[in-house]
Amino acid sequence: MKKTLLLLATGAVLLFGSCSKDDDNDDNNGGSGCMADDISLTETLVSDMAPSSNNVIISFDARNNSSRNYDIRDAKPIYVKIVVTTTDNSTYESSHILTVNSLSAGATSSTEVLGSYGTGKTYKSYSITKYCQ
Repeated sequence: MKKTLLLLATGAVLLFGSCSKDDDNDDNNGGSGCMADDISLTETLVSDMAPSSNNVIISFDARNNSSRNYDIRDAKPIYVKIVVTTTDNSTYESSHILTVNSLSAGATSSTEVLGSYGTGKTYKSYSITKYCQ
């Protein structure tokens, strides 16, 4: 009797543990809960802070293009990798968490990303990539 109950309990755990919701794997950038592909960033301003510092602040409108709300409590945080290129074609890379904690489906919010580059260098351009960890 105990073996039968143990087998039934084990079977139930395996059966229910292997099921997944349809939206668990509906993203293709980092696994379950990643909405990096659903949030678009549209540049609104580039502020080169030189010569006082070797930083550039890029302002964006972040738009949730999904039909789902984004909330950092329910989804993986979205990271941005920024690569700053200077006029001598040197590159400087850094990663940060996107400063948007929640964004309703279809909504837009402002955010900023900081990129740093070498002392004595002159800012030329940047590239940005979103991802989840």
